Amino acid sequence: MLTKRRSFPLIVAMGAMLTLGACAGVGASASTQVEAEDAVCANITALGDSIEAFIALEVSSASIDQVQAAREDVADAWETVKGSGADISEANEAAVETAWQALETSIDSIPTDVPLSEALAPVKTAAEGVRTAYAEVRDGVDCS
Repeated sequence: MLTKRRSFPLIVAMGAMLTLGACAGVGASASTQVEAEDAVCANITALGDSIEAFIALEVSSASIDQVQAAREDVADAWETVKGSGADISEANEAAVETAWQALETSIDSIPTDVPLSEALAPVKTAAEGVRTAYAEVRDGVDCS
């Protein structure tokens, strides 16, 4: 009987430790969730920055290499957002993909027989579509 009495406090102490450990784990998950959301928002912001840099290309002096490099920056940023686990609605993701395809097509269709400053007008228009779709993604994810 004496053995049972000694083991009871030990069992209670172990139960308390397990309960505290479980509570600590819950707090860690919430912190990890906030960090994950912050990372997604940082990735979405980087996408927006790359879109803005693309749109800001100076049409009078940009080279085709600069246009292609800016396109790659936007593509890489979009892939990062998609890979980050962002909770993007299917409609918003489809809108970005459609706008992105229009931008890709406009870049791939740049004529070589006109000045680049003229050829970039449809590219800039297509980039505006990506900007609009990006804004919808950002609003949908609720990044502040």
